[in-house]
Amino acid sequence: MSHRNVRRHTLKYKYGLTPEQVQLLWEQQNRRCAICFCPVALLGQQTHIDHDHATEVVRGLLCVNCNMGLGHFRDDPLILRQAWCYLEKFR
Repeated sequence: MSHRNVRRHTLKYKYGLTPEQVQLLWEQQNRRCAICFCPVALLGQQTHIDHDHATEVVRGLLCVNCNMGLGHFRDDPLILRQAWCYLEKFR
């Protein structure tokens, strides 16, 4: 199986998306990470398809740093809010 076919298979079965749908999402996000707005490559190694692990719903495309950040905070809004409050105390 070619790299392109492997990617198509992964997109379809892991996320339920076609490459065309990912490209549309990328264009809707102005080719930027949905969180920090840094430029991201279409399906580049540093671009991640963010999804809710409980529902499998795709939320957007993220840069590697934002994707890892959400993962480290276990996708928990409460923990993220607490981190934000912690950082705000030191501004």
